[in-house]
Amino acid sequence: PATTAIYLHPLPEGLPNAKRNLGSRPIGTGVQGGLDAYSTHSKTYSPKAFINWSPGTAFPYWQAGYSLFRNFKKGWEGELGARYIDFDSIRNYTAAASIGKYLGNAWLNLRGYYTYDTKNWYQSYQLTIRQYLNDKNDYFSFIAGLGRQPDDQSLVYNFNTANSYVSKTVGIGFQKNFRYKTILNASFNYTNLRVAPKNILNQYDIYITL
Repeated sequence: PATTAIYLHPLPEGLPNAKRNLGSRPIGTGVQGGLDAYSTHSKTYSPKAFINWSPGTAFPYWQAGYSLFRNFKKGWEGELGARYIDFDSIRNYTAAASIGKYLGNAWLNLRGYYTYDTKNWYQSYQLTIRQYLNDKNDYFSFIAGLGRQPDDQSLVYNFNTANSYVSKTVGIGFQKNFRYKTILNASFNYTNLRVAPKNILNQYDIYITL
């Protein structure tokens, strides 16, 4: 699978940002439009929300999500949220929660998902570790995931299939801030994806963002 994201109209913080995703996959080529919104005006709470729509093929028909983050004392933070994915014939509803902690220049976060697809419940988890460098914009990162996750855009197009099989993901990344206004982010993820009792796919994702 290959996807290109184009952000059309960046707006001030707290207002929606429009985007367009182009995807080419074995089942066909498609386009997806969406809006992202976030706010960090409060020192305690910071909400994030998104909604995406597509005519189908390379993307789900609808995607929507909302998370509310809360900062606690001594470097702790928490998240509660929900996700929705519509594949026309199948709809997935997910509850999301995470807990994070700053330990010096390191940040650890464990996020869990609990998904219902009109028939069964499925669990998935992701551990994220960041080692910050000079400031909060520069860091090395590591992720480890278990199970299908609704926030993984590289697999969301077939999120409604093979949820009962466990997939495993590991990844590394690096982010660098230049002259306060330019950010370079590069990461590599490997996913061991089981799609049938004796059928495993190996997926490699390379992301470069400027």
